[in-house]
This record gives sequence, C-alpha cells and structure tokens, in this order.
Amino acid sequence: MRKHPDFIKDLAFVIQVDGKVQGAIFYTHSKIVGNNGEEISTISFGTVFIAPQYHRKGLGRILITHSIAAAKKMGYKAITTLGHPYGFVGGKKYGISMEDGKFYKGLLVLSLYEGALDGVSGVAKFSEVLDTTNEEVDAFDSSFPYKEKFVLPCQEEYEIACTMLDE
Repeated sequence: MRKHPDFIKDLAFVIQVDGKVQGAIFYTHSKIVGNNGEEISTISFGTVFIAPQYHRKGLGRILITHSIAAAKKMGYKAITTLGHPYGFVGGKKYGISMEDGKFYKGLLVLSLYEGALDGVSGVAKFSEVLDTTNEEVDAFDSSFPYKEKFVLPCQEEYEIACTMLDE
C-alpha cells in the first residue's frame, strides 16, 4: 500500500503504548463517480489495526478521530469507508452506492465540512490497492512465521455490516 500512488503518507498514523506501536491507520485516495459521470475526490481509511491486547480500549477511536481532524485541516471533502459507523452515516443518505448499485449498511460516508456533499450521488470507488486476492494474501502471509488464522468477533461484525443491504 505504501508504494501505491493512492497512499496518503500524511494521513498514516500510529499509536504507541509504553513506547511500542500498538496500532495504526492508513488512508488512500478514493472517489465518488456521480450519476452524471463527474468524479468527486474523497479519501478512505482501509487499514486500521490495534494489537489484540488493546482491543476495546478506545485506541481505534483515538486513531480515527485524530485522522479525521487531520484530514479536515488538510482540506479533504469527505471520507468513505467500509465497516462500522464511528460517526459516519450510511451512503444511502447521500445516494452513494457500491458499484453494483446497491446501498449497503457497511458503506459509510463522512462529510468533512458543511455542504461538502450537497447534490452528490453516485458510486463509491475505492483504491485498487485494496483489491487483493486470497492468493496474494497467502503469499504475503507466507513471508512471516506461521501463526494460526482465526476470525475475531469484530471481523465477523465487519463482514456482516458490509453485506447487509440498507433498505
């Protein structure tokens, strides 16, 4: 991701506990392709991680809140992401869908200033750097010492939110 042109270096943050990195957030450029073909620039955070021993202690919220404030200062218009609300609203409120034309509960939008998304509707397009195959993930994972794979409850919640339709 860091080598991809969509990566936003100035919106990459880590959080430390006792001098050790225990979490991070990374942003990429994204866009909304309007129903009229116009492209509206947005940004997306696609990787947020917190070390397991610090889950549910507020570190993720700190990272997200800090990065949103930084994005506002940098003049970005809006953030689109997939996952849990964190103060965001569903894309359906703005008429923003996924590429299949459907509104999912997990497609979230945050306007970074009043009126930033007035009159905007269309399709959310995330950076291609986030499109990975299972084979690419397996190849990457094989470069590290073996660890048993398992799915955390928060990952299950994310998967469910991303597939539920917002009706």
